[in-house]
Amino acid sequence: MEINCKELRKTARKQLKGNWVWVIGLLIIPGIIKRFSYAMAPYIMKDMIDSKYEMTATEAISESRKVMKGNKTTLFIIWLTFNIWYFIIGLVGIIIAFLSLKPFSKSMLADIAFQALFAFLIAIILIAIVNFLLSLYLQPYYRQTVANFYRTLVGDKYLKNEEN
Repeated sequence: MEINCKELRKTARKQLKGNWVWVIGLLIIPGIIKRFSYAMAPYIMKDMIDSKYEMTATEAISESRKVMKGNKTTLFIIWLTFNIWYFIIGLVGIIIAFLSLKPFSKSMLADIAFQALFAFLIAIILIAIVNFLLSLYLQPYYRQTVANFYRTLVGDKYLKNEEN
């Protein structure tokens, strides 16, 4: 029995493409949605602790889901406005890596591959350093913005007054 390698590769590619769509559709996207559903749980826990009320993490997560119902898109936009900067820096770094490659000449393919690998390694290191430095500036603002968003959503609902 003879195996047709081209047909085998073609079938494997089709199956992998289909599987990646399922992985993204069924695991990654719902995970992102749940991340925003549970985003207010730490703030709810903190408010409950401050009001001397014992609350489990499961209760805080349930409350967070209730609070975030209809508000996940707004939190996603807040997240996107801060995190777009990391994407832009990565994109600029990759463009610079492409531009740093010498134009195609009569060099050997191995030399060109090594040069490309080296350029992208340097680009990745520089992108990581710049993103780290950027996060030192952006993360406090992002955290404060999310905390303000939480306070706007719930007000003092979870801060129980001790006099009552």
